[in-house]
Amino acid sequence: MPQQVLIHVHGNLPDAERPTVGNGLRARQLGSSLAAQGIAVSYLTHTSFYRDARPPAAMSLFDTSTEFLNIIKSRRPDLLILIQGEGLEMIPESGCDTPILADWIAPRMLEFAFQRLPLEQWLFRVLAAMTRADYHACCTEPQRAYLYAMLQLAGVAMDQASVAVVPLAAVGPAVVHTPSTGPDPVFVAGGVHWPWVRSTRFLRILLEEMDAAGRGVLKLFGGRYPFAIDADHYQDAVETLPPSPRLRSGGLLPYPALLQEYAAADVAVDLFEENPERQLALSFREIDYLWCGLPMVCAPFTFMARHVKQYGAGWVPPHTDDPAIRQVFREILSLPRPLPAGYSEAARRLTREVFDDQAAIQPILSILNGPLRKAPPAASLLRSSLSWAEQARTEMDRLLRETRALRDELAARDRDLNALRELEKEKERHLSESGATIAELRRYIADKETNLQQSMNLIAEKDQALGYQQATIGRLEEHVNHLQEDANRLRAQLDSETSQLQSECDRLRRQVTGLEQALQDMRSKFMYRVYRKITGK
Repeated sequence: MPQQVLIHVHGNLPDAERPTVGNGLRARQLGSSLAAQGIAVSYLTHTSFYRDARPPAAMSLFDTSTEFLNIIKSRRPDLLILIQGEGLEMIPESGCDTPILADWIAPRMLEFAFQRLPLEQWLFRVLAAMTRADYHACCTEPQRAYLYAMLQLAGVAMDQASVAVVPLAAVGPAVVHTPSTGPDPVFVAGGVHWPWVRSTRFLRILLEEMDAAGRGVLKLFGGRYPFAIDADHYQDAVETLPPSPRLRSGGLLPYPALLQEYAAADVAVDLFEENPERQLALSFREIDYLWCGLPMVCAPFTFMARHVKQYGAGWVPPHTDDPAIRQVFREILSLPRPLPAGYSEAARRLTREVFDDQAAIQPILSILNGPLRKAPPAASLLRSSLSWAEQARTEMDRLLRETRALRDELAARDRDLNALRELEKEKERHLSESGATIAELRRYIADKETNLQQSMNLIAEKDQALGYQQATIGRLEEHVNHLQEDANRLRAQLDSETSQLQSECDRLRRQVTGLEQALQDMRSKFMYRVYRKITGK
């Protein structure tokens, strides 16, 4: 039965649909190289990285640390590889039965300095997690020296520490380098825009030199790391550069599409400001450039610089000041197109001879072929100090909370006392104002009593006048009643006479009607006699 290796990765494996980052590329590198040696490889990652995509058949997903441990227990791999040490914090302090290899592909603690993360919090967590791995790996010899120091701080016994150097390497068929045939040389710069990768100054110089030479195009491929907890602090390189017709932005591309873009370019730019992280780092963007046949312009302080110099696979300026960088770009822009084939061939040869995937995997194969062991529990003065420091911090936090509570209570009592003092002042002011008000009220009441007596006298006079008026009103009412009776009698007499007059008028109307009829008859007879007289009839 073949040996089994389970690889945990914080991210997704490279595919044709989505971008990926170094963790995913490293997992694929180790997995493909081990599979080529007949080892059964499977993968493990958090569900969130494949929430909107179908995971590969060999990929298991988990949501909680319990599910993470259950998958390891059910798979029973011969070796568990944790890319960048991700997942160590989910391993119990008592450990697990499976040997663990922590693959530290980047100096993580140095990266924290640029991510604005609390070092005092993350340092303890990382050191504590490092003691749960049985084996450790990194990408370069300088990184191994750095890692030994970290392991010693974590309490790992140096006579039992094991740190394997497993370089980054490209896997799969080589991408054919087919640069464009146009007049403009194409420069590319790719990768996630990490806070510790500061390349703006160098890219601005390149744009200025291209404008001066009247040729050249710069294509940027990259963006903010989508899974970072501090992604808002990441700065897109395009946003920091001045607008230019020679500048193209391609964003984050799926890995196969990104390699095709690299293969169609002429030169890769891998320049950035010097800092401790960059001095130790080896990144997949460098491996990808060389794998695609791209010569590189790289900083002199990097791990890759000596290899580029040795193989003639690009340009390494002696310094990173502006004049040295301008001189390199002017030299490249003065070269004919296409560039001499020797640059691309040197880049390919460098990857084959220094960053070959099968050569890189040998240290892990040695671990698998040897007697797999579990590292003994680590103990050190630092761990004891950390324990005491944690207890002291806990006690200090408690005292600080109590002090804050007492200060808050004292401040509340001061506020209450000041409020009582203000109330006392307000009371005295009201009492003073009330004395004047009472005297004023007494004067007001005395005036009102005087006015009341005068009003009562007036009321008595009015009552007497009202009596006279009521007697007068009685007499007037009696007179009105007499007048009303006379009016009623006259109204009845008027109604009777009106009725008689109406009857007489009716009689006269009838007489007038009879007379008018008689007159009409007379007129008719007269006209008839006149007619006969005239006509002779």
